Amino acid sequence: MQCLHHSLVFSVVRSPAEEIHHTLMHSSSALSAATEHKNVAISDFISCHCYAVCMLQITMYTGFVNCGSFHLVVSTLQRFELVYYYGWTVQMPMEDQLLVTLMKLRLNVPMLDLAVRFGVSRTTVANIFTTLICALHDVFFKQCMKSVPSKQKTVASLPDCFSIFPSCRQIFDCTEIAIEVPRQDMTANRMTYSSYKSKNTFKALISVSPNGAIVFCSDLFTGNTSDKEIVVQSGILNTLEVGDLVLADKGFLIHDVLPPGVTVNLPSFLPSDSRQFSREQVVQSRAISRARIHVERAIQRVKEFNMLDNIEHHQRNLANRIFQVAVSLVNLQAPIIANTPRRHTP
Repeated sequence: MQCLHHSLVFSVVRSPAEEIHHTLMHSSSALSAATEHKNVAISDFISCHCYAVCMLQITMYTGFVNCGSFHLVVSTLQRFELVYYYGWTVQMPMEDQLLVTLMKLRLNVPMLDLAVRFGVSRTTVANIFTTLICALHDVFFKQCMKSVPSKQKTVASLPDCFSIFPSCRQIFDCTEIAIEVPRQDMTANRMTYSSYKSKNTFKALISVSPNGAIVFCSDLFTGNTSDKEIVVQSGILNTLEVGDLVLADKGFLIHDVLPPGVTVNLPSFLPSDSRQFSREQVVQSRAISRARIHVERAIQRVKEFNMLDNIEHHQRNLANRIFQVAVSLVNLQAPIIANTPRRHTP
């Protein structure tokens, strides 16, 4: 079987996106055929045909766990007539255009490298990437994430680890992404400098539901903005209802800005007149930490899109869309929490 990396560079029969699909389908069909012969060891066959490696390559290049998710996004984009950023239409299959965009977003492959791989100019790659980032943002972020799931849906999918927080609807956390130092603008340099990260950053608020799905992502703020200020300005408070419980980290001192009837649970603070936490405080803090870990896992998946490692100066105008597209694509990956809703006892 032809190596995926080589097929991306040298294939002349199929497009790069078609080659990925062919590689996976060929391995899957061959594996099924091999299981019909008792004299062939499954482990030997997988090792021989690199089936597992193929799956890892698809995830590496696109972030998806299988071809189905990739073709779902392709079919969705094909329903719309794209208006290209540079004003001229790209004559390339949509599968290849999406693959170009995802490889840039996921691996931060240089534009020139992508141009060589796909046999087009560097300007064409830039045209494709900018256009599809805007299209993906409009469809998968603005439309698919325009509202937070209802309280009824949240309760219906509540995992076992939230049994002690039955009214929890969202878990808040902020994350930062590094940016190129704005050396020509000292005001921007000062505003984007994060004392926590000791570098220039953009900062965003992410909220997940108890089942691990990302349900809200704010716009990017400058790195020196406090967590509380982002909560106020992002509009997330408008998604909360009476009776909702929010879980957050210690930095979210937001009790005074929450809507009436909404509460927030934070890990306990050690009183100044005490040397240690009480037993009840330790139990509560551990419970909150076990529940909060899921928002950290979601953020970790977002950070696996390597383009977010460092936003260059010429990408700053597109940074908001790039970040929010990465967030929306995480929701197309495998669930963070196994699909085992909490059992309700009569």
